[in-house]
Amino acid sequence: MRVAFLANQRSANGLYRAVLPLTALGRDGHQLQAIAPRARAPLGQQLAGADALLVHRFCDTGVHRLMRYAREHGIAVVWDDDDDAGSNRGTTVYQQASTLTWERRRAAVNRALSIADLVTAPSPELARRFAERGAKQVAVVENYIPGQFLSVKQQPHAGITIGWVAGLEHDYDAERLGIAETLQRVLDARPEVRVVTIGLRLDIDSDRYEHSRGVKLIEFAADRRAFGRRSNNVHLQKAVPGLLTRTAQFDIAIAPLAEAPFNAARSNIKLKEYAAAGVPWLASPVGPYANMGEAQGGRLVPDDRWYEVIMRLVDKARERRKLAKRARKWATEQTIEKNAFRWESLLSEAVEQAGGARAAHVG
Repeated sequence: MRVAFLANQRSANGLYRAVLPLTALGRDGHQLQAIAPRARAPLGQQLAGADALLVHRFCDTGVHRLMRYAREHGIAVVWDDDDDAGSNRGTTVYQQASTLTWERRRAAVNRALSIADLVTAPSPELARRFAERGAKQVAVVENYIPGQFLSVKQQPHAGITIGWVAGLEHDYDAERLGIAETLQRVLDARPEVRVVTIGLRLDIDSDRYEHSRGVKLIEFAADRRAFGRRSNNVHLQKAVPGLLTRTAQFDIAIAPLAEAPFNAARSNIKLKEYAAAGVPWLASPVGPYANMGEAQGGRLVPDDRWYEVIMRLVDKARERRKLAKRARKWATEQTIEKNAFRWESLLSEAVEQAGGARAAHVG
């Protein structure tokens, strides 16, 4: 197949939902064709020779036009998103834009859903919502980690580090679940503990609390993007894990989620990232984490039990080691390389169905 794709190659979302799985397909002989956002070249030139068009998240009028052109010319159109934009009311991210902006975004997404031959999502709940909003055909493909993440090793260090990788939208979860207060209690009770958050800053008063604004998922040693502007060459071999090198410094990783529509439709990739780094995790029994547990290297935590469960792992080094071992074992089966066939199968089926439907229409 020749797959044209449009995605933000600088974002973790774009990497997980397009660049990384397509890179794996490229290694298996499929041809890849990157389309630059807001490209001005004629649509026929952008899609020349393509069998399928995969669009992640973009859904403005220009993208709708590109998708319709592809359908009219026998190219299978696949649209993907990994968030239910606009369902994150109450978060800082939602408040950064007006309600009207979110409503317009939702309308633009609905238009993309109606145009696409196939819509993909990383969770069953998000797929269900897309189907309700007009998608003709929906499939679930989880996010998977690059195999190179498994090469990251933990570095010995003094004390115990509790870490949380959390985007700004997690301020809602931190407030509802009292995470800052819980971690403050842990720091006050255990002088050997440090707390690190990446992304979201918590209101914690301690010189053993460290906050980083953000860490890139992958650092590219040469090209800033996986696919060059003028070339289809894949440069991931020049890339090194960024986020995982920080996550591997944790001894306990947390993933708290409050009950909310946005969280119910999330992906489970955060636990896979923690597991790839060999870090035992603690998570809320919400949305994508609800059916996970010790077999995946962690434990689920009721809303009112965060302090007790964290303290148990702080005090039980043997339990941390057992969970870490299970986490790494699970992560070895969650790589993109072992699961790229899921994308290949869906894209191939979409191409076959699109070709048959267009031929029948012409006939």
